[in-house]
Amino acid sequence: MAAGEAGPVVQTVCWAVRRASLRVPGATCLVQALSGWIMLQRRHRTARIELGVDKRPDGLVAHA
Repeated sequence: MAAGEAGPVVQTVCWAVRRASLRVPGATCLVQALSGWIMLQRRHRTARIELGVDKRPDGLVAHA
């Protein structure tokens, strides 16, 4: 989620997800993306989750 380009609802959700992730063990990028998506859907905002994978010499690296 790019909060800088979004309205106040999206900015608030981004803030809440970031703050909660500091206290929740295992709050990976995918967990955070899903949490934000659910929170935005409940507020009738359109959102999508994008997944990316990078192939590196030491293996694959994924990010949501």
